[in-house]
Amino acid sequence: MFSKIKVFLIIQLSLFILFTSISKADELSTVEINCFGQKFKEPATISDSGKLYISINLQVFKTICKNTYTELRSFSKKEFKLSRNDSIAVIENDISDETFISAYDLAEACSCFYSFEPESEKCIIAPQLSSIEIKENEVIIKSGGNISKSDIKTKRSVLTNVITLKNTYSPNNIKIIKDDNIPDTINVSSKNVDNDIITEIRIDSTQNVVLKKNERPNENSIFIVAERTGNAKITSRNNPVIKENKQDTPNKDNKKDNKKDNKNNYTPKNNDDDDLISKDKEKIEQTTQDDRDKTKNPYYTSSIRVATIPIPKTTEGRRKAISLQKEQADEAIKISMHNQISLDSLDIDTFPDRLELKINTSDAFSYKWLRMKIPDNRFIIDIQACKMNLKQKEYPLISTIADKVRSAQFEPGPDGASRIVVDLKKPSRFDIVKNSNTSVTFKFYSTELSPSMLVMSGYGYTDKKAIQYDPDGVNICIDPGHGGGDFGAVNNRVDLAEKNLTLSISLKVADLLRKKGFNVIMTRETDKDVSYKGSPDNEELGARVNAGKNADVFVSIHINAAVNTKANGISTHWYKAVDKELAKNIQFALIGKTGRTDRGISQDNFFVVAKSKMPAVLLELGFISNDDEAKLLNENFYQQKIAEAIVDGIDVYVGQNMKNKIKIKK
Repeated sequence: MFSKIKVFLIIQLSLFILFTSISKADELSTVEINCFGQKFKEPATISDSGKLYISINLQVFKTICKNTYTELRSFSKKEFKLSRNDSIAVIENDISDETFISAYDLAEACSCFYSFEPESEKCIIAPQLSSIEIKENEVIIKSGGNISKSDIKTKRSVLTNVITLKNTYSPNNIKIIKDDNIPDTINVSSKNVDNDIITEIRIDSTQNVVLKKNERPNENSIFIVAERTGNAKITSRNNPVIKENKQDTPNKDNKKDNKKDNKNNYTPKNNDDDDLISKDKEKIEQTTQDDRDKTKNPYYTSSIRVATIPIPKTTEGRRKAISLQKEQADEAIKISMHNQISLDSLDIDTFPDRLELKINTSDAFSYKWLRMKIPDNRFIIDIQACKMNLKQKEYPLISTIADKVRSAQFEPGPDGASRIVVDLKKPSRFDIVKNSNTSVTFKFYSTELSPSMLVMSGYGYTDKKAIQYDPDGVNICIDPGHGGGDFGAVNNRVDLAEKNLTLSISLKVADLLRKKGFNVIMTRETDKDVSYKGSPDNEELGARVNAGKNADVFVSIHINAAVNTKANGISTHWYKAVDKELAKNIQFALIGKTGRTDRGISQDNFFVVAKSKMPAVLLELGFISNDDEAKLLNENFYQQKIAEAIVDGIDVYVGQNMKNKIKIKK
């Protein structure tokens, strides 16, 4: 009798297990999980609230435990008990099933990054960085889990090093440790790219630093050797590779001299600082007769050299020199003054599930928007080349979406922006609706997006004319190299930075082009980043290419630099076959007009040239590392001469290659 009851109970239990497993299988979904760089497709269950539960018997759970040194001590229908780092973590069992555990709770207990999107059924669980330590000769990146298999890449452009870690996440509150004597600044960001977490560590320094991965074995840390080679004179974002001709390479004696501090060894020839910065500095124009055939070069005039001007040796003298340079830049900016649109009103409507912000202006406009990094939920909208015309600057709200909306004139001047800031309560989903050429509405919804789903920046316009594009004319895009936080090449001996010289010359070029009837698109008209402050190189360069995407011709203006301080001359760089003729025309005009050393044209894979679809060139108008040439480049009369040559070269090229559009020129 007892054996019959036993058999009956076993049968009943088997049926119950079978029924339960069938029922559970109906609820299971196949989820793609990127776990520590390994991708699995495993059955998992998703709750009504969108919470993911994974099996403790399959690979994802085992991979997490293995890489975070975690051991499953016990489990039941009530809880899971984990042992890690000599401590015990207890996770409550939310679904009363000892075989499935909350993926989020597990990731949190193991100090991992977790992201799951129920709609796409994709999940990421990745090691999370705990600290970054910058030492004199080493960068140490630490994590609570195994990051030894992270895909590590380093990219260098003289003063900037970017360390890219694949399948590794950095929280916003990551601990940054550095010695007091280290001048480096560090920016860390993570983003989701096709269900892969990519973390970029950007290190900006005032020294030349070369980073190399060290194979020192440690699963929890990455060690990167930092080789510092002294204070740098050259920075470069748009022009990451500086090429020198063999004749510019210093000889052995020069190499010894270059190791010395030029600033300390220099003796001024004149002690009167006011004379050094006078606008009436003596200029010596000397006509030279060389073997150049003037009849073949209609732009040839004469060679120009400037009397050697000593460096101001006093603080006051250097301050005046910098002030003069700023005055020249301000004067150049006035050339490009144009009528601004105005921000006339903001209409704000609140609803239970959304907030609508309607922007009204006096004319067609372009705009950029930007999210701040979580936990800062500010949403920023910049109306380009726009004057603020609002009486009310702050709008308090009674809303579940945002606390308030604020507005201000972000940048003064012809290229200034009107800024609108929405203080969101959470990273909300939003839409943009164009109402007319003078109005758009930003709609913010109550739906909260996870960090992996956030798009951090974007742009738009209400009409093509807002981006300075003339569909019936010849559109020339002028790109002043560098700007904002990117100084470009720098010569500290004469207090000059590439970004200021390129802007001043570019504004003169734009003015001359407009006088000839061309439509001009400027990537920047003030000292600022084209994308946004602190943007990665690829975003900044991409923003420049995008700004000129409707142009017929693209010209990027730069100043060269070299280790050899005697290197000098002008060169033009092209990449695509369609660029070469434009390069020839501009280089020909530049040498004829200035009489400087002709370094020729060369094919180089510079980003803004290679990525632009139209004929494009990058000009290197001289060497800022050569003191005499740098001073000459800072002279107003010489900048005007360069600008005239660039415009002449463009004019000839357009006349020969764009005859169908010539008729529109004045």
